Amino acid sequence: MIHIASIQRDLLALLDALRLDQAHRCGGPLRLTALPTGARISGCEVRVANFPAGLGAMLTIAGAGARHMTITLEYAEGIVGSRTEGNRMVGDRPAHLDPQLGQLELLGVPKGHLIATFAWPSRGFSEADAVTVLGGRGSPPT
Repeated sequence: MIHIASIQRDLLALLDALRLDQAHRCGGPLRLTALPTGARISGCEVRVANFPAGLGAMLTIAGAGARHMTITLEYAEGIVGSRTEGNRMVGDRPAHLDPQLGQLELLGVPKGHLIATFAWPSRGFSEADAVTVLGGRGSPPT
């Protein structure tokens, strides 16, 4: 004989153990090797609906208070880089800063766009912070 109360209790225990509000690993093609001092990775999204023809990944970096920055990788077989020359350098690689959007794009990513959005609406981080993340120099993520 099946006891409904026992099944419900077991299901409630399982649901309580299942944590959909936090991730311990984010499987995707984007790995950060440095963060601004005091920052941490606070979110991750990976979109694979068009895989292998395309995929997207977005990491959210949080700082003190309400500061946050997003790092977005968009990859598609059909993407051709719209820019070949940057107006900034990130290490030895060209990058393009759009000061109005508060975005820094690392150029030369085959079939992709790798962009750090650090200003409005992602307030509180600077261009130097975006360079740290895209260039991989600074505090390693924890």
